[in-house]
Amino acid sequence: MYRVVWLSAVVLGLLVASTAPVLGASPTALSYTVNAPSDVVQGVTTAIELRLPSKVGAVEGRLLFDPSALEFVGVAPRGGGSSLRPEQSGNGYTFGAYGLQPQKGRTSLDLVLYPLQSGNLQVRVVITAAADTHGNRLTLSNVDQLATVGVGRGTGIVRAPSGPVSINVPSRPAQLARDFVANGRIDRQDLDTVRGDWYADRALGRSCGAGIGSDANSDGCLDIVDLQAELAAQNTNTGVASIKPLVAAAPQAIGDPISHTFVVNSTADTADAAPGNGICADSLGQCTLRAAMNEADWLAGNDRITFAVAGTAPVTIQLSSRLPNITSLNGTVEIDGYSQPGSAVNTATAGSNAVMGVEIRGNGQAAREFGFYITNAGNTIRGLLIDNIYRGVVLDGAGVHDNTIIGNWIGFQKDGSSPGSGNIGVLFDNGANHNQIGAPALANRNVIGNVSVAMDLYGAGTDYNVFQNNALCMRPNGISTATCSIGIDHNFGPKHQLIGGSDPSQRNVIGPTYLQGIEF
Repeated sequence: MYRVVWLSAVVLGLLVASTAPVLGASPTALSYTVNAPSDVVQGVTTAIELRLPSKVGAVEGRLLFDPSALEFVGVAPRGGGSSLRPEQSGNGYTFGAYGLQPQKGRTSLDLVLYPLQSGNLQVRVVITAAADTHGNRLTLSNVDQLATVGVGRGTGIVRAPSGPVSINVPSRPAQLARDFVANGRIDRQDLDTVRGDWYADRALGRSCGAGIGSDANSDGCLDIVDLQAELAAQNTNTGVASIKPLVAAAPQAIGDPISHTFVVNSTADTADAAPGNGICADSLGQCTLRAAMNEADWLAGNDRITFAVAGTAPVTIQLSSRLPNITSLNGTVEIDGYSQPGSAVNTATAGSNAVMGVEIRGNGQAAREFGFYITNAGNTIRGLLIDNIYRGVVLDGAGVHDNTIIGNWIGFQKDGSSPGSGNIGVLFDNGANHNQIGAPALANRNVIGNVSVAMDLYGAGTDYNVFQNNALCMRPNGISTATCSIGIDHNFGPKHQLIGGSDPSQRNVIGPTYLQGIEF
């Protein structure tokens, strides 16, 4: 539990209102308060509270502080709602929450912190966007506020970073929420698409303007307003489907027979020319991984993606951008790199002598790319070398369960060396549960290293995941180091994981870490 004793915040600035008209924006600025605890024990979690007007259904902002004094743990809506994993960029963190429910006449959420030292620790809170429950943008006053967390008996002041912070200003009037999957209905897949792009854009430190992702209300910004608009529009029929998928009698369940198999025959990174027609083919007639994932996402039924690419395993697919989300509500997908000729599963008792079938190569740490972003259940990823990338695999949401990640290398080049540090090998976010990472057979061993965190878990409901037979924070040869800061990290609520087991074949081996092997 965290202790809370409130002091008033100090107002630093005012919101500069958008000059562009925004559909449904509040005509007058709404006030809110930031309250900080004054009597906190060092090393015990605490929180600052945002008290917002009851009409606020979503809020996004920046939290700035001295990282030697505090850690930002997470966001806890008091009346219910969905919070997003804080994303670090620049000199602070972006936080967000949507689907918020008022409680006792106001909307409140806690920004949970862990104090690392005593004294008067300044925390700067800047609200960058807010929306009502219908997804209309709201204007808040006093958006830049400074709070002080009093820790222990220290009297010194640890100042928060100063300097300008951009407020999200739309460039166009807002429109109705969009159907990104283009199936004639706004559903969870569309919300998942916007949330995934929110994470990707925040990792790059951008919110508005050129290059942003799924701008749900077409106003020129991708922010929490878009997530709330997409949430409010759930189960709305748009009446227009740009591509009509082949529909089975009913969506298939996990474990049902495979309905479609797509054989990737090209290392190009081009999209499918006609998603939903049952044929994996880009504009040149090649079946690429991206095209196969496009088809698998559209088609009802369980799908399998295999590889028959000319060249020596592992063949390299150089990404030009993020791969499509694995998000189908109508079935599962298995991506099997070991189907590529010349590949071989691991047979070594220590480390891994596997020959990966396919290398999925990103564009380096600065590109902030995700490899595979999964928002549905029952998928399998095996036999892939995922490298030069910010985050290898992301499992995001309460509907993400019974996925299997086995027999992969994450964070290494073809020869097992390290190409440059990534951020997270496998991330479990916001309720991902009952997933299997590694499994007892030698062929199922994952090797993950040369990342800040090999496996990271965040948020309430991120429970009952199983981690077995993984080699973390070391190179595939089982001897050389591929140092991480943390092997397996649990943040802000995950519980009931199984790490290892009673049989030697279930054990994980964790190499050198700068901080902890396993952190709770």
